[in-house]
Amino acid sequence: MPAMDTQTEEPHDNDGGAAPAWIEWRERVASPDDLAACIEALGLLPLRAEAPWPALWQLLAPGTTTTTAWAWVGTLIARRQIFAGRVLPGLESVCLTSLPVFALAFARGPGSDPLAGYSAGLFGITGKAVVELLLARGPLTMQQIRLGLGQHKRFLIHDTPQVMAELERALTVIAGGPELAAAWRPGAGTSRAPARPRSRFNPPPSKDLDLRVWELTMRWAPPAALAAADRLREHPPQAREGLRARLLALNPGATGAELDALLGEDPHP
Repeated sequence: MPAMDTQTEEPHDNDGGAAPAWIEWRERVASPDDLAACIEALGLLPLRAEAPWPALWQLLAPGTTTTTAWAWVGTLIARRQIFAGRVLPGLESVCLTSLPVFALAFARGPGSDPLAGYSAGLFGITGKAVVELLLARGPLTMQQIRLGLGQHKRFLIHDTPQVMAELERALTVIAGGPELAAAWRPGAGTSRAPARPRSRFNPPPSKDLDLRVWELTMRWAPPAALAAADRLREHPPQAREGLRARLLALNPGATGAELDALLGEDPHP
């Protein structure tokens, strides 16, 4: 998975009110288990955000890089311990969430069927083609998706990055590390011969190459989380208020208008 961008502005403490829940985790995350426990406790954590909202880098222990933490995220996604996606429509950043908060966010969508977003107008015909490709072939990298589209619909190749962003905003797909595809690949989990040294005429992949693996959210999600989302979908206010409560715990000073904007809603009176 590629390295993350991070904010550089220091957070401001909440003046006179309740302390944000994330403060007690500041500079404490030093292992994958710490990260899993942190996400479980907070429920929701943006990768990037402007103060006073927290961002992942603020919770990392001294000496722990964001690149290392991002690798942990990929492992935890593959283990189905956390979700990573654009659960807040008003925030231009992926968020890490616990499974209960994932259920709250997923319940606000059109349904578990990966093509329900197409019927609801959340993505177009190219997104539909990507969903059908993932259904047929399993988890794929961006490059594999491009190649798959190009076999039959070459004119769609150039739209792939924008389409994946649409699918991610619709919570139709989730991106993870190579572990996400291991169960779909021949020989996964078996011993392999040692790799031959890389030839000097065959340079390593560019650091800018997107090596994330994309999977359908409904196929990744634990059945219990999908069932919880299906139940919550019948009670939209419950899912909405659950997300607002998690956001307020992160930033007790947030106004109702700020929360509505993050949730992609019109301001409530």
